[in-house]
Amino acid sequence: MDRSLIRPLITAALAENPDLAVLRDPGSWSILRDNAALFGVAPVIAFIARPYVTSEARAWCDQTLTRSWTRHETSLRDLENAGAVLGDAGIPYIPMKGPLLARRVYQPAFLRKPSVDLDLAIRNTDLEGACAALGRAGYEQAVSIRDARACLHDVALYHKSKTRIELHFRMSHAAFGARVDEFFDRAVGSKLPSGRPTLLLSPTDELLHLVLHFASDRFRSLFHSYELRRMWNAAPVQLREGVIARAVDYGFSGTIALVDIGFRLRWNQPFVPASVNLPRTWLSWGIGADLYESLENWERPGWGLSARLRARWLDFRTTDTPADALRMMWILGRVAGMRLKRREWGHMRPLKSNVPRIT
Repeated sequence: MDRSLIRPLITAALAENPDLAVLRDPGSWSILRDNAALFGVAPVIAFIARPYVTSEARAWCDQTLTRSWTRHETSLRDLENAGAVLGDAGIPYIPMKGPLLARRVYQPAFLRKPSVDLDLAIRNTDLEGACAALGRAGYEQAVSIRDARACLHDVALYHKSKTRIELHFRMSHAAFGARVDEFFDRAVGSKLPSGRPTLLLSPTDELLHLVLHFASDRFRSLFHSYELRRMWNAAPVQLREGVIARAVDYGFSGTIALVDIGFRLRWNQPFVPASVNLPRTWLSWGIGADLYESLENWERPGWGLSARLRARWLDFRTTDTPADALRMMWILGRVAGMRLKRREWGHMRPLKSNVPRIT
């Protein structure tokens, strides 16, 4: 079934005042149940729907919530393990999103989409040390640090029995993204459930990260749109203004404009406060509902050359200035050269069978 037809049913169920008719109608419920996981919102849908559905449907809700609880506990345990490894090596890190965010924002915590990885911010100068420490703990790198710095915003590490870890040296947007080093200066102290000390992003940086992560995935994740709306609505106006100002400083005015369009389309509310005068980008004429929906509905048909060019054209249209566009083209040219050298253009061969393609 076309995602564009499913999305309105899911957003109706996820509204601040859920449409109970959608939950009680057998046909609509069947669509929700069968597609909630695809959109990353199965635990939330199960929790909202449980009081209003049949006993048979309630069994699905209970199974979904149990699976989510199990995965949340696993993710939390693996975060504790990774935190111990990095802490013992004297390497500062900042957990981003994941189980710690779930514990602070969701009640119960396992309603958040179960993490398939653990995102940890690491200063660029600590990247080699962090990879070495985690390597001694049984993790394997998907790509070299050199290649990651050239074209990615993180280094992915895999373990045969633990959650994948992504060490972010940039916030998002591959080599085009902002480095995380400065976020350490604004980070706030916190603790893991075990009591081991850790850091958290400042409130402004945390919301900025959620915005950029949502945009970096080309607005395709309905769950991240839902989570961003949830936290955005709980934030004071001054904090929202600070997030947008920081995004503009990093050259993401076009991104903010598209998030605002997405909020109006999916949640029937603005994202940009009325007090903010968002700068226009050099391609403002092309930023509208059509572009947002093209990004949101974009699929990855094999990641061949045509699919890559289509994706890059969509990304190009979100740039703020001609200089940003030229920088993006230069980065893409560097990445293309690296892939041609490795004979990977058109078909990116993973280093291991369970390692996803580099994008």
